[in-house]
Parts: sequence; structure tokens; C-alpha cells
Amino acid sequence: MPSSDIERLTTPLLQSDEKLIRADHLSELWAGYGHIYRLHLKQASGSQRTTRILKTIDPPSQANKGKRKDEGHLRKMFSYQIEANFYRAYAARFLTSPGAKKHGCGVPKLFAASERDDKTQVLLLQDLTQDYPVLTERRATLSEQQVDKAIEWLATFHATFWNVESPKTGLAAQGTGCPPPLLAQDWNGEGLWQQGGYSYLATRMDELRSVDSRDGEWGSAGLHEASELPFAVDWCLNNPHDRRRLSLIHGDVKAANMAFSEDSTRMAMYDFQYVGKGLGVQDLAKFLTTSIGSRYLKQENGEVKLLRRYHSILCEQLPQAVATAYPFQDLMQDWELALVSWVRFLAGWSGGFWGNVDWLTTRVSNLLHDPDWTAQVIARWRNGDPDAEFRTSLLQDTDR
Repeated sequence: MPSSDIERLTTPLLQSDEKLIRADHLSELWAGYGHIYRLHLKQASGSQRTTRILKTIDPPSQANKGKRKDEGHLRKMFSYQIEANFYRAYAARFLTSPGAKKHGCGVPKLFAASERDDKTQVLLLQDLTQDYPVLTERRATLSEQQVDKAIEWLATFHATFWNVESPKTGLAAQGTGCPPPLLAQDWNGEGLWQQGGYSYLATRMDELRSVDSRDGEWGSAGLHEASELPFAVDWCLNNPHDRRRLSLIHGDVKAANMAFSEDSTRMAMYDFQYVGKGLGVQDLAKFLTTSIGSRYLKQENGEVKLLRRYHSILCEQLPQAVATAYPFQDLMQDWELALVSWVRFLAGWSGGFWGNVDWLTTRVSNLLHDPDWTAQVIARWRNGDPDAEFRTSLLQDTDR
């Protein structure tokens, strides 16, 4: 983007005594939907200088040009609005929580955001590198201390927004927020995703349809459109045994979205494009299977050690009665559902599997080939949704 355009976009967002010196291009947004810049600013009346991050959202000219609504395009465009909503209305609650202060948890501050008539969006954000200079952009490079700090961050975030549907929280009440992209034509632009993440079934039916039921490891294991299992798993994640367990989830937890202090005692997470309602283990599933070294999972009791650490930090921040109502055994049940759901997405996604593939595929394959496990999941769905309305609605919505 020419410097004149950056200045034109930026000037209305700056304080009256701030002036843009230069803009350094950092990266391109996913699928070419915009750019990220580091802005170098100075006070017009003095010598003090600072930096901020500018995120410009300007989709490619060919995006959403087909006759059929482009779900991926809509998902991306809504996601940046939701990111701004999180910073405006939800971030402060997290940052001021006792847990965030104790464990050194951060998120960027939003200085300004705007949307133009041409749908170009602009976010002006805190430059995290001033307080969190260690950026872990490559997976499997996290140190043991960084892995532990990330688990602390996730447990603290989930504890802060625990029981998110309760009227007492005033946050993300059921029925508010942005529905799946193809159903969001009447969304008023407020709130977060009704369902956090970007891989849940209601927004990934095309990927499910791409899995051949007659061939391949995952189709033969039941992760295809004609099977009840994918719908049962997703229904159980959306309808846990106790809905008070629902929290806000970040929705895209990976090393590339983390920044640490030099000594790894503090950590910030950014890119809240897919934040919304969900079970905390869904964040944990993506993080542990994509971003940490495989040795952490493959060592003796490695999986259980990581999950117990998360469970311990989570429960210490919840009221005692609430923590008691979520025993480790229940967390393990939710965790296994989250793993299967993540594999269901990856099995049909054009990008394929990535991360700790061997560990993940072995773990999930063992679950899917356990007739007692699959029968229990399907029975739970049928008991809660005897007319299979959930499955029918997804099939109908995506056929429109």
C-alpha cells in the first residue's frame, strides 16, 4: 500500500498531537485480505516517539464474486469486526481479572477502529513487542516455560469468562452475537461469534462433504457426511453435560499468535478474530496439537500432565463449588470430543494435517475405533436431540 494511502487511513485514528513518521510493512493477512504495518509515531509538540500496529482489511478484488455466497469470504470479513468488538467490550474484563494480573496475561489494546463505505476496515492496536518482545512465530519452538505460560494464559482466559451464558456475566448471552457466516445476513455487528473458532461443523460442511465415506482412514472411521458421528460430536461440544462450563474461547490458539516477555513470566495473545462461546478444551486441542514440540505429548503421561496443569490453573480461579463440578474426568471427556472435532475439520480441509500429526491421528484413530466410545457419543446426542434436528438443520442450511 502506498505511504500516502497509509497516511490517509491512519491520520483520522491518531491523537491530535501525534504524527506519522513512517510505516514498516510486517506481513500480509491470510489469503491476501489485507496487511499489517508497524507505525512509527511522534508527538507533534515534542520528541517522544512510539510505535503502534495498523491492521488494514481490504479483501482481494476477486473475493466473493461467484453466484453462491462465499462462506470463507464472509467468515474473514466478519472476523475482523468481531476482533474489534472483543478489544472494545471484553478485553478489559480479562486484563483486570485477578488471574490475569497474577499470571502476567495480556492482550493488545485497541486505540481505534473504523470501517469505510467500501468495506475496508482498519484497526489501530498496541505494539506488543514493547512489553512482549519474544514472538514465537514458528511452531514447535516453544520452550517448556513458554508452553506452561501459554497453558496458564488459556486457563485464566477461560476462567474469566466461565459460565458465559449466565445473565450475571452480561456477556455473550445465548442468541446474541454473530451466527455462522451463511446465516449472518441480519447480524447487527455487535458481540462475538455465537460459536467460537473457525472449524466447527456448521461452518465447515463443505470440508465434511469432501471426505469420501468409501475410502481413506477418516471416511472409513465415520467422519463423513452420511455418518451420524460428526454431528454427534459437534452437538456434544455445543451441549456439554453442564452448560455452565461454556466460556469464551480465543478460537485460533497457536504459537504464531503469542508474544512473551524475555523471561517468559508474561505472555500476550493476539488475533482475536474467532473469539466466541465454547469449551476451553477446544482452544487447548488446537494449541497442543499444532504448536508445541511432539516430545511434550509423547513422553510418559505427557498428555495427562499438560491437561492436569491446565485443569489445576483453571480450578484455582473458579469458585470452589464450580471447580468441584468440573472434575478432571469430565475435562478428559470434553478434550477427546475436541480432538475428534479438530481431526474432522483437518481431514476435509484443503490445507491438510499439520502440527503433531502422528500423535493426533493415532490418538483420534484409537477413539474412533473404540465402539464403546463412539456408541456413547452417538447415544448422548440422540438422547439430547431425539429428532436429529441439529443434523437436519446443518444439512438444510448448507444446501441453500
